[in-house]
Amino acid sequence: MDAIIKFYKWLIDTTEVQGWAEVSEREINIYLLNFPVSSREITKRLLFNFFEYAKKQRFIFNNPIEQFVSRDRMMEVKPLSKREHAKIYRKLTTDINELFVEKLICSLIYFHGLTSKQLVEIKFDNIKLGGNCIFVHLIQ
Repeated sequence: MDAIIKFYKWLIDTTEVQGWAEVSEREINIYLLNFPVSSREITKRLLFNFFEYAKKQRFIFNNPIEQFVSRDRMMEVKPLSKREHAKIYRKLTTDINELFVEKLICSLIYFHGLTSKQLVEIKFDNIKLGGNCIFVHLIQ
């Protein structure tokens, strides 16, 4: 949501656009030039999804960003079945003395949704064994 707010503020400050329906691909491309090449595709995808949602809600008539593939090939990821989830759960919760660190890391990612950045930032001081707690920094 922060990216949409930044885009909105940029629109107000630098363009004469009066509403979302007036935003064109030209404004979006100019805005994207403010980002490093590595994050342009991510920001473009985020804006594309925002405009698609606005179109579905009938706030705008068309998406100013054309459909695009952000990678050389489309990745198709199917959601896991209940059986696959159960298999992962069993692997993580049985034989806790084997591969302890790996299972702990996988549990933090799988059950608690931690990012790799949050995992790397965990220090010994953040682990409280007496209270069964691991304190994690929130990503801003």
